[in-house]
Amino acid sequence: LSRELIVLINNRLKHQFSIQKIQLINFLLIAISPWHIQLSRIAHDAGYGLLLQILALFFLLYSLRVHKRLYVLISCILFGVSFYAYHAPRLTSGLLLLSCAFYFKQELKIYSKKYLLYCLVVFIISTIPIVIDYSLKPLGTTRFGGINIFIRNPNEKTNLYSLPNKISLNYLRQFNPKYLFIDSHNLRYFNVSSVGLFYITDAIFILVGFYILPRKFRLIFITWLFIAASPGALTSGLPNAGRIILGLP
Repeated sequence: LSRELIVLINNRLKHQFSIQKIQLINFLLIAISPWHIQLSRIAHDAGYGLLLQILALFFLLYSLRVHKRLYVLISCILFGVSFYAYHAPRLTSGLLLLSCAFYFKQELKIYSKKYLLYCLVVFIISTIPIVIDYSLKPLGTTRFGGINIFIRNPNEKTNLYSLPNKISLNYLRQFNPKYLFIDSHNLRYFNVSSVGLFYITDAIFILVGFYILPRKFRLIFITWLFIAASPGALTSGLPNAGRIILGLP
């Protein structure tokens, strides 16, 4: 029995050590990625929004591990506060919260429906001031009013398929391998000649990581990317690395 216990502890330590090494490599790759360096160098507002969203996700997932409902409330508050940091979280934070509620609905059953509804109400209340402020302004004077893809040119024909086709093509543009891994000099703010938002070697880690993920987490990964690209897909112009910054982590 003692021998089996020693083997079990040894294997556990090895497993834990390997996870720690992977985490350290992950942090290193993110820290030196061109996208992250440029984001932090100019102290872009998108960085504040991303920080709040990651913290909100952390508290939500941590609450499911330690079974402390206070962290769910903190998560909802942080999701709401992210609306004030940058434009993109006003779309992506709500979608992230909804997707988490869907994918972790079984895990969230440890909390009462009444408490989860209370947390949702707190999230909504925290966003009311900025929603009211935004809704009272004429659309043309807002940031989204000037860059959204729903603005139609006089010579542009509109039919049942034109707008969905436009949105689909815009989504694909956000994932252009050239901008992501080869050359980002055409992108606004985040532009370096002969270097993408990521190094080309990062593509290997992404593909291998996606392959070894369990099915549920593959779906979460795809959903995360879809949400991250949404602000860029609904706006005009070349892909803007600030709008889709949620895709960085």
